[in-house]
Amino acid sequence: MLRKILTINLGLILSSCLILSSCGSSKFLSRENPPPETKVVVVEFSDFNCPACRSASELAGKIKNIPNLYFEFRHFPLPLRGHESSKIAANAFECAREQNFGDEMETALFADQSRLGEKLFLEIAEQSHFAGNFDAEKFAKCVAEGNFEKLVERDAQAALNFGVNATPTFFVNGVKTPRDELLEAVRQAFEKATR
Repeated sequence: MLRKILTINLGLILSSCLILSSCGSSKFLSRENPPPETKVVVVEFSDFNCPACRSASELAGKIKNIPNLYFEFRHFPLPLRGHESSKIAANAFECAREQNFGDEMETALFADQSRLGEKLFLEIAEQSHFAGNFDAEKFAKCVAEGNFEKLVERDAQAALNFGVNATPTFFVNGVKTPRDELLEAVRQAFEKATR
């Protein structure tokens, strides 16, 4: 009970802090520092085993390339039955993102959610849209060694700290935003930033 109260209070403090912009504003949710010209920061917490996250990925694709918008995809592998492979899928995504193939890996993982596992990751890495500068051997080693497991765990802990309890969960400039309100929230955030 005490843990639940502390979690709720921490979430309220963080939310207030973000809304008042006194604790680093939207950068507070971001792992990295957005570029200086950024006007809107959107952070998504997602789980590769989550069907709703697959459809949200299409929605996120509509905003990722908007000028002066910084989009950050973070992990919240749900601790639920049927989601056991979420953590290793998140690690595989980060292994691909390390080589600038994160978008391709995200699309491929969501397209084949029922088969998440090392065999699928290696099959994906051999697909034609991973040709060019993609080093499949480096990727396979990264996946096998779990190079990004700690980063995935830190994301999951951050999600809990920010009051995330489901996926997908979006934040627009530090404010938790329902998926069906994401596009409007982004529009309003740009409007506010240009006043």
